[in-house]
Amino acid sequence: MAEKVQRIKETGKEAAGAAREAAEETVEAAREAAGRSVDAAREAARETLDAAREAGQETKQAASDVAEAAGRAGPYEEWTKDELYERAQELDIEGRSEMNKEELIDALRSNS
Repeated sequence: MAEKVQRIKETGKEAAGAAREAAEETVEAAREAAGRSVDAAREAARETLDAAREAGQETKQAASDVAEAAGRAGPYEEWTKDELYERAQELDIEGRSEMNKEELIDALRSNS
C-alpha cells in the first residue's frame, strides 16, 4: 500500500517536472521566435500554457489517487505487521525491528 502511495507521489512530481521542462523549452522557443514574429511568440506561449494545464491535471489526478489510497488504507490495526514495519522503515523509526505490532502502531501514530 505504501509503495503505491509513493509511486503516485512520484508520478505527480514527474508530471510537474515535465511541465517545468516543457515550459522552459517553450520560453526558449518564444525568445527565439520573438526575433522572427509576434505570432510565433504567441503560439509558443499558448503551448506553454497548454503544457502547464496538462501538468496541473496530472498533478490533481495524482493527489486524488493518493487521497483515495489513503482512505482505503484503513486503520493501522487492519494492517499486517509487515506493512506496519515497512511504513516504519519509510519513516526511519528507530527500534522498529524489535517492535511488535502494537508497538509499531504506537510508534507510527507518535511519528505523525
